[in-house]
Amino acid sequence: MTQQEIEAFLETVEQGSISAAAERFYITQPALSRRISILEEELGYVLFLRRKGSRNVELTEEGKAFLPIARKTLQLWQEAAAVPSLINKTLLNITAVPSVTSYVLSGVLRRYLAENPDGRVRSTHCHTFEGYGYVEKGTADIALVTHKLYSTNIETVPAYKEKMFLVSVSEAAYPQNINAEDLDPGKELRVSWMPEYDDWHNSVFPTGAQPLVQLEQMSMLEDFLTGENWAVMPASAARKLKGRHFTVSDLKNGPPDRITYYLKRTEETRSDAIEKFLRCLHREMSRIEGVTSFLG
Repeated sequence: MTQQEIEAFLETVEQGSISAAAERFYITQPALSRRISILEEELGYVLFLRRKGSRNVELTEEGKAFLPIARKTLQLWQEAAAVPSLINKTLLNITAVPSVTSYVLSGVLRRYLAENPDGRVRSTHCHTFEGYGYVEKGTADIALVTHKLYSTNIETVPAYKEKMFLVSVSEAAYPQNINAEDLDPGKELRVSWMPEYDDWHNSVFPTGAQPLVQLEQMSMLEDFLTGENWAVMPASAARKLKGRHFTVSDLKNGPPDRITYYLKRTEETRSDAIEKFLRCLHREMSRIEGVTSFLG
């Protein structure tokens, strides 16, 4: 399996046809077809359905399953090729849950790179259980997660906690200080920020109460925050919206503070890059109202 074969496969998927992919590589269609055929022989299964009279190709079930593997393989080749450029430069592999990636990491990483000119960063997002796996396997140097799981090989260290706020666009309906019990759950844009949030939600609202929208991607909240819709968000997310025609209100009897943890391998000394990153994280989070950093 070569890089050329993987690239031929991925480009064919992207273009939807072998002829179009061949044009992108400035090679003949038979030449590109041979690369894919060789790849299929090495794998032992067919990647594309080839229909007579059709210029387009369609992935087989095996091809669909192989697609993310091919992308990951190409990325590893590219990283391997970049090794000479990383000599004397420290690469920090960090992964974080989507809410941290969306609302926290950009500022922290900008600060980290500004203070460490020889540093390099690779940032990905993960679910909490994936973060534990990435750190344990060594594919991530550090992970930022919001759920604490049991692991004999990973140490879960509190990084910071943040207050939860009510966010809306209707200041008339939602004053600066409002009781959680007065909220209409039918107008809620709900995100399961943490297990404790779900427990609080079940204790405040009637059993079986359904939100207007249940969201997994936090970035979509802004699209649905209209009219009298409301959402509960941690301080790091709420501050991004404050002043942009959104109203941020204190919430009486609201959910407990959300704690974000960083993960490191048990008994492993923190690297210099991780120490520098955590210092930048501490300074960035200390600037946000409603956030308490444990890293200072």
